[in-house]
Amino acid sequence: MKKFPVYIAHNKSGWSNPSAISTSANEVVFDMNKISDELKAKVFGQIGIVELTRAEMQEIHDAHVAIRRVGAKMMANLGINNN
Repeated sequence: MKKFPVYIAHNKSGWSNPSAISTSANEVVFDMNKISDELKAKVFGQIGIVELTRAEMQEIHDAHVAIRRVGAKMMANLGINNN
């Protein structure tokens, strides 16, 4: 099963929703309570690149509360390229 690098930012001590930035420069802010327990365990408290399947990425997308584009500078700072 193919996996894709996704930058996850989730402060396990904070109250804010986590976000995921994909190689297509889309940032999805999502509701942690709307994803499966298996995916919660994978992203809980993560800050950095996590390998996700397309199904896991879709699950995060389906739980979104906001979606926005990020710029090339942000992508370069995160070390994510879309090659």
